Amino acid sequence: MSLTRDSLQELHEERSREVRLSPGRPGSPRGRWLAEPGVVGGRWPLGLGLAWVVVLVAATLLEPAPADPDAPVPLWASALFLAHFATLGAMAAGLSSRRRMGLVASVGAAGLGLLASAMCPVSGHHTGVGAWWYLQMAGFTGLVAAGLAGLRRSSATA
Repeated sequence: MSLTRDSLQELHEERSREVRLSPGRPGSPRGRWLAEPGVVGGRWPLGLGLAWVVVLVAATLLEPAPADPDAPVPLWASALFLAHFATLGAMAAGLSSRRRMGLVASVGAAGLGLLASAMCPVSGHHTGVGAWWYLQMAGFTGLVAAGLAGLRRSSATA
């Protein structure tokens, strides 16, 4: 079966009519799902809130005593923990009102928790890395993943 130039042109026109591309909003970010407003449905707020309680309690209970308890706290550490507590507050406010902002704040707080956990042995606050460190890193990584999954899920259903 051979295709003539006319039949190829007709086929092309037919295909062109089938595919209708709608132009995106100018300047819209690639990750629109992250910035779009909306309500978080289902059990995501409660489940994520409980996961945060479990991770924070476990991280606090398992962390060893500091290498030098009388050492001054560096300014970067104070700023890091202030930002972490601020994002935890934003997360609590957002999740309690079932807003996507709570999920975004959860991802941010978990990222800051990862940074704080990584900096503990690097800065000399603790003498070494042990099972407590791996559990903290795993807990905060899981919270980042859960927050991102909640954001993806809520954008698909909102």
